[in-house]
Amino acid sequence: RYLIHSVLDTSLGVFINYILVRLLECCSSGRFGSLESGFYGHPPSHLIWFKQVCVWLGILTMSKLVVVLVVSFDQFVCCKSLEPIGNLILYPFSFSIHFKMIVIMVLVPFILTTIAFWIQDGFLKKHNNLTSASWITYASLETGIVGFTKLP
Repeated sequence: RYLIHSVLDTSLGVFINYILVRLLECCSSGRFGSLESGFYGHPPSHLIWFKQVCVWLGILTMSKLVVVLVVSFDQFVCCKSLEPIGNLILYPFSFSIHFKMIVIMVLVPFILTTIAFWIQDGFLKKHNNLTSASWITYASLETGIVGFTKLP
């Protein structure tokens, strides 16, 4: 059951997080400009950052609740229909209960959480439409001083 919960949390949970972030950004554009993910104002504001952290924690809480509801629904209504899937995934590790526990409690959560953080970091960052070297100017190449410039 813990394995299924981990898999659902890092698949369904990340999907719900993505949908809620995009939905919130779409619905709040114009009214709450500070809710644009990854943008903290110019100059950066601690208040905008704190507001975004609070919104992100709310989104995480909602997605965790959905995952708990799905797991609980399966546990009590569907008579553990997801359990055979977990057993099938863990079958190759059935030779040792200790190794199976290491896989369930350490390896799978570590790998899935790492992937989930990587995916979520990708959609939480502010993305500019600039190429990676667009901040290098001809003048900076001549002087050897590379800095940020305002682009049109």
